[in-house]
Amino acid sequence: MPNFRLQMSTFVLGITLSTVLSPLAVQADNSSTVSVSVPAEWSQQQLLDQVKKLISIDDSFSLTQAVRNDRSNNGFSYLPKVTWSFTWSKGDSPNTENINVSVDAATGNILSMFRNYFGNSSPANSDNVLSADQAKAKAIQIISDLSPSKANLLDQPVIQPYSDYRGLINGYSMKFNRLVNGVPFLSDGIFVILSDHGDLINYNYSWSFDDSQFPSSKPTLTLDQASAKFGVLPLSLKYISKNQPYAANSLNTELVYTPATSSSGVSGGLPVVDALSGALIDLSVSSSVYSSVYSSVYSSVYSSVYQSAPVSLKPLAPLVSSPITSSDDAVALAKKLLGIDNSFVVSSSSYGTASSSIPNITTSWNITFSPSANTGTKQGPVQNITVSLNADTGELIYYWNNIANPPSTTSTTVSYEQAIQKATDFVLKAFPSQANKLIVNGSHGTSGSGTHNGYLISFDQMFNGIPVSQSSGLQVSVDMQTGAIFQVSNRNPIQPAHLPDSTQAISLQQAQAAYLKNFPLKLSYIGQPSFDPVTGFTSAPGQPKLVYATSSQYGNPVLDAISSSFVSTNVGQLVHQNVTDIKGHWAEATLQSFADKGYIQVKDGKVNPDQLLTRANVIHLLVPALRNTNFSHTFSSGSGTSQTMADPDLETAKAAGWIDSNLQKFRPDDRMTRGELAELASRVLGYQKLAAAGSAFKNPYSDTTEVDPYFGNIAVVTALGIMQGNEANEFMENGQITLAEVAVVADRLNKLQQISNP
Repeated sequence: MPNFRLQMSTFVLGITLSTVLSPLAVQADNSSTVSVSVPAEWSQQQLLDQVKKLISIDDSFSLTQAVRNDRSNNGFSYLPKVTWSFTWSKGDSPNTENINVSVDAATGNILSMFRNYFGNSSPANSDNVLSADQAKAKAIQIISDLSPSKANLLDQPVIQPYSDYRGLINGYSMKFNRLVNGVPFLSDGIFVILSDHGDLINYNYSWSFDDSQFPSSKPTLTLDQASAKFGVLPLSLKYISKNQPYAANSLNTELVYTPATSSSGVSGGLPVVDALSGALIDLSVSSSVYSSVYSSVYSSVYSSVYQSAPVSLKPLAPLVSSPITSSDDAVALAKKLLGIDNSFVVSSSSYGTASSSIPNITTSWNITFSPSANTGTKQGPVQNITVSLNADTGELIYYWNNIANPPSTTSTTVSYEQAIQKATDFVLKAFPSQANKLIVNGSHGTSGSGTHNGYLISFDQMFNGIPVSQSSGLQVSVDMQTGAIFQVSNRNPIQPAHLPDSTQAISLQQAQAAYLKNFPLKLSYIGQPSFDPVTGFTSAPGQPKLVYATSSQYGNPVLDAISSSFVSTNVGQLVHQNVTDIKGHWAEATLQSFADKGYIQVKDGKVNPDQLLTRANVIHLLVPALRNTNFSHTFSSGSGTSQTMADPDLETAKAAGWIDSNLQKFRPDDRMTRGELAELASRVLGYQKLAAAGSAFKNPYSDTTEVDPYFGNIAVVTALGIMQGNEANEFMENGQITLAEVAVVADRLNKLQQISNP
């Protein structure tokens, strides 16, 4: 799979640790630069030997795939003409650890490497992790080994915390931009992901254009002038629904400011300023070239802003007056909504429970239509029309027309604007109850298959006049030649009850100031390609341009509109938080990690590590920290800590048997003691019965006895290294606990669980 696409999606936001415009402190050893030993192309065995020489692949892996890729006719001179892709796997199972490497066949240069771990083979967990500086030094050494001729042509890296979406790997991602004339070229460079123990997870090399093709690095515009231009960047207030891959029914929505130009460009969705003309360049209205050995060109066409109003100002008349109970009624409604004529017959019809991923839809009719035998329209393999209807309202849940279009001698006849109108008209007809909550998303792409070539029009949900950005609503595919709707998908619609209060949002001016502060401009080169407005694909990358761009080179920077902190839009990704009150603290590493993951809320740069916690506070920290696939809850001590059992974290703890189901017995507002925390940790691990056998344990502390109520729990957590006493060999079971202590206990429990449940 395209490693560079992984690079683009996992390069998450954070505060730049080093943005000094100076090359890496690594001198290229030109004598070790790989030379072409065969005039045209290295042999497969030569390349295999080269990879094994440069990348550590132990004997537990076996070579399972070797593919030669001939790209001599791709039209892109900067891409290698021939590459080899190799895969080494550990075991025969498809879900096994593997290493994928791509190599330039002409030079032996490593172009990409990706190591894919699974649950039973993730990197070892321990308390000894690399610091950001140590990770940077190791990455520089890796670059010096794999690409020695480029090592002194790279800028200082942007270092971000990294976590894969499964929560198996934590570490650092680093983008080393190529330097040309002392200016970073944001489209080129070397990308490295290391685990926090120094394992190489991902390596990606991209190097296009000769130095002579770059314009002068002397700008006409000053930095102050560019900042003034950038200060008017368009921001939109939006709701975002976080991606939670293992928690499909768990709704987690945040209110954020995000660039109105939702783009995947080289500046993380933010505009750039032309350093010569002073023009504000919106990268979202052109395509981005992702140069990799797997995917030579990828691009999408974007309009710059959302439409200003929903498709209808009020709900429209319902499709049905009562639930649909007969198959004939469901079939008749499907034909009416979708224009299915009598040349199609019903091949299957069923009534049952609807998809659980769509709230408030309990039952559905699922119907399949096939061409009649005498129509002559059936061409090739199985073709049909699939329809799913909400049995209560008659509105569509899903639609897919897999009937091939008749051959056409004309090119595209439907414009993008016409496609939007056709999609809007269809939404008004097929989704009347939702029409006042749907807004046309300003971005669009293409939707193609073996049967259709079309536009993909997105309709985002809207509440309180604020759109829910690109994660809920509808997607409607419109055929480019006929204008027919051929596919409709619901995208996890959310409910108003799950939305943050928009009246608590900071102002647009405050949001713009935060973007300028956190993403300062600096002089850069970008490669802005041309594009085809119909297909959305480029024919060749454009010439490099001198611009002022932000330090957010990849990802989509979004600002929490209530907490005023930058957040990640994907679960499992981290956003580095600048925490000022933990420097030198004994629990600094854990507190920083928990702040980055969103387990602890940072206010004004502080987390107050020594604050005392209530019993409810402890649960609010333990639940997300021990559920790797869900970063949706953020601990905050706050004020007025009284809880009810409707609290999702308390419900989770109750269901897991961590706490008493009786709220009064749990006492959520009381302070928790160290002895009580020891008991809670034992329950989390399922060691309650073991802890009850207190007389079986040796007394580990001078201030505890076998008759103490938490003696067995204290012995268990001590033996497992989860909690410890002080230098005087005292456990202090009645002492109150701090945020730092609970964070460390949660971290140790997490690691112990990963060892026990790989």
